[in-house]
Order: sequence, then C-alpha cells, then structure tokens
Amino acid sequence: MSGPLLATERLPKRVRVEVRDDPEEIAHWKAAAGNTGQTLAGWARNILRQAAAKAARKAAKAEASQEAWKKIYDVLQARVAAAVLERRGQGAVVQFSAFSSKAPTDNLDEVAVRGRVKFQTAYDPFWERISREDCGTLDDPKPGFRIIHGVAPPDVRADPTPGHDYASEVIEDPTWLDVAVLADDMIRTVKDYHHVHLEAVRPGCASGDPEGPYTIYTFSMGS
Repeated sequence: MSGPLLATERLPKRVRVEVRDDPEEIAHWKAAAGNTGQTLAGWARNILRQAAAKAARKAAKAEASQEAWKKIYDVLQARVAAAVLERRGQGAVVQFSAFSSKAPTDNLDEVAVRGRVKFQTAYDPFWERISREDCGTLDDPKPGFRIIHGVAPPDVRADPTPGHDYASEVIEDPTWLDVAVLADDMIRTVKDYHHVHLEAVRPGCASGDPEGPYTIYTFSMGS
C-alpha cells in the first residue's frame, strides 16, 4: 500500500517516475535519512534523481534498438522487393518476417531448407472473397483497404482471374530470398492478400519424381 507522494517527475516520451512513502518501509527510510543527515524528503529526491537517470538511459537504449531494428527490417523488405521485380517483373506483395523479433538480421542469403523441396498452398475461397471485399483497388478502395498489410499494385487488386491451389517447382537448397519470391507467387495465386507476412516454412510429407525424392513444404503466413 502506497503512502503520500513525496516527489514525482515526468520524463520525455511519457515516462513518469514517482517516489512514495510506503508505510511498510517508513522505518527503513527514516533510518537511512537519519544516517546520512538527510531529511526524508531529501532522501526521496535523491532516489528520484537516480530513478530518473536510470529510466532515461533505458528509454534511450530502447529507442536506439528500435531504430536499428527498423533499419534492418527496411533493408530486408527492399531486398525482397528488388528480387521479385527482377525475377517476376512486378512489385512485391509479400512482407518478409522470417527472422527473430528480438534481434533481426539479414538472413536472406541463408539456406532456408536443405535438399530438394516443393512448396504448396491450398486455395481457400473465403480469403479471396475477403481480400477482394476489403481491398478493392487503388482507384476504388473499400472501407477495409489494407495498404499496410498488402501493398499490391492496382492490377493485382483488380485481377479478375480466380484463385487456385499453388504449387512451386521443385527447388534445391532455397535461400530465404528464394522462398520469399515463391511466397509472393503463392499470394497472387491463391488471392489471399490478408496473410502476406512470411514468418516461417513448415515441412510436410515426402514425395518423389523421376529426378529424385523431395519434401513438400508449406508457408507459414501472418496477417
């Protein structure tokens, strides 16, 4: 239970530090104040200064970390967009999120899965319908226009071609950049513009063809 407020201070970015006289610790506070020759209020102000300095250092560190995270994230999206444009001749829809949220790094050149693999995604008419109703086109946006989650060009949003199941070619040792381009293909094929964040890949069953066995993988997509 907190007692009377002895001191308070507001720091930038809505950080508030308060020092209160807690009845359960008042004896300790008074003894400490007496031992140092300070008044109780002076002791509280000293604690406040220390707490304020600690909070300011923590806020500055968090802000620097967030800025560094954003720079890396922007680099990843730019590289994926460039790859989609180079390989498919169109703007990227997919957003790359297959990295650690605590400390993202540019892992696009790392191998995502080893061996011969094929990516498949089943078509779901529900998500195509919702995507079309929510997104519309850039010229005729709907109330739920998702410019943030699905940055698709106008010709994709207005594409009259119905969605269908997606299956990639068999590919060997794909990097995360390869997988991101395939995920972009998948989004446009199944017409699901709600789930555009590539977060991971999941192994499925093994299969085979005349050129050798391969493993079927699926995309783990977020909205």
